[in-house]
Amino acid sequence: MTIACLGWGSLIWDPREFPLSSDWHDDGPLLPIEFARFSKRGRVTLVIVAGCRMVPSLWAEVAVTSLENAVEKLRIREDRPPRSSIGYWTEKENSGHLLVQEIGHWARERRIQAVVWAALPPKNSHGNEVKPGIEEVLKRLKNSDPEERRAAEQYIRKAHSQIRTEYRDIIERELGWNAGN
Repeated sequence: MTIACLGWGSLIWDPREFPLSSDWHDDGPLLPIEFARFSKRGRVTLVIVAGCRMVPSLWAEVAVTSLENAVEKLRIREDRPPRSSIGYWTEKENSGHLLVQEIGHWARERRIQAVVWAALPPKNSHGNEVKPGIEEVLKRLKNSDPEERRAAEQYIRKAHSQIRTEYRDIIERELGWNAGN
């Protein structure tokens, strides 16, 4: 069984113990991705957000033999509670997350039997599952303490260059944090 994992953020450059069996490929499905989750250490991370600019995600094969194992390994890598924050698709079952049918169509075209991805919601500065506006994002990035600011800058710079979001364009213009790859 070929199981793929979709990626757009830190999983690409820092998979840790997540068991990948291939390099990252740059022809993943088009997804509405944005820097829209206020996360640990002052970072603003990439998540899928309905209505955002569609960008090509990346994908890699996962070195596991079952969907359940892939979901669990990704859940551990993302340090998340059980299954609800991990999206998945197979011909027989799916998580019901945003764009799961489109992801399934992409997978069928490549003869991939299962796909997993981090399905974290956006989160604003108040902890609500709402996409923060660009003003809120810039304020967070500009007003972070030095250590958090370094972590936030590193995350944005390390995000793969093909992840060209609307907010990224503005962050690069305002803060000069251009992609390093």
